[in-house]
Amino acid sequence: MPATADRSQALGAYFLDVGQGDCTFIIDGRGEGVLMDCRDAHVAQRFVQDHGVRRLHAVVVSHLDRDHILGMHPFLRWFLARPDHAVGAVYLGLDREQPELTKTAATLLNAVLGWESAKRLAVGAPHRDGQPKTVWQSGDARVDIVLPYYASQVRARLEGGEEPNPSSVVLRLVRGNTAILVGGDAPLGSWERLEPELLPARLIRAPHHGGRIDEGRVTWTEDTLYERVGAATVVVSVGTHNGHEHPTDDHLRAIRVDRRRLLCTQLTPRCHADPAALRPGLRTRLAGGVLPYRHLHPSRQEVPCAGSVVAWLEPGDALEVEPAPGGPHDAFVAAVDHPRCRAT
Repeated sequence: MPATADRSQALGAYFLDVGQGDCTFIIDGRGEGVLMDCRDAHVAQRFVQDHGVRRLHAVVVSHLDRDHILGMHPFLRWFLARPDHAVGAVYLGLDREQPELTKTAATLLNAVLGWESAKRLAVGAPHRDGQPKTVWQSGDARVDIVLPYYASQVRARLEGGEEPNPSSVVLRLVRGNTAILVGGDAPLGSWERLEPELLPARLIRAPHHGGRIDEGRVTWTEDTLYERVGAATVVVSVGTHNGHEHPTDDHLRAIRVDRRRLLCTQLTPRCHADPAALRPGLRTRLAGGVLPYRHLHPSRQEVPCAGSVVAWLEPGDALEVEPAPGGPHDAFVAAVDHPRCRAT
């Protein structure tokens, strides 16, 4: 954030640029809060160092896909090794049968259970039973797990297979009358079960990186989801070399309705024929926001577009998003061959 900004009363939701994957911090003015997922330990470490974060009341693992947990174990190991750092609870579960666990997932699960045995932290279930589950509250703000329902996790385990997305967590951050939804990889079959009053939000991080979300017995489409949420801003955590053509045309079509603002963390070849050609000047272009931790090494060939995105919830229902409209990000998009966020 700009050095002149006074954010002592603000609550920040940071959607960090970690390539194709997720890492979200929700931090209050005291430097405390929640982490959801961690694809890149280096980015998370730099973030907490630069922002003075020493206590994470909740760490939420949305599900055990590699692009959500690759950096979680090394980050937590590093964080807990510091004597003045603490974690309250880790919310994670088994979203697939044991033989289908990756080495990364098994290592994370065993480490968390070890820390729990040593009384370094508590372990909680990453689901709601009836009412949404509050994992952290700070003044007039709180963070709730609103999806999945426990029954959905049981159903997914009974059905087996390798589709854990129906068990993916969705977080809802609310302060006053302002809400933000952090979508995990939850498919439409999960979203359409959510109570109507929990859907409206000013900003949503698109589920599944803007990829396919038509799993389950669904009647909704992407258009339905974005219409019901009604967010003015949509964040897509996506990698330059994602290989999945994210975000998909279905997401883009639905997002463009009512001129919603789309912020993708990285540029993809769907928007520019040669993203690497736009790497020069990254340090200058992103200096007004969260530092481009992931891109300082010269060997990395990803290209941030919006980069890390921050949504500030101020007292009195004010919401500010960085990068702000009309700034360096808009100038960058103007230099892109065919920016799909601007297509008509």
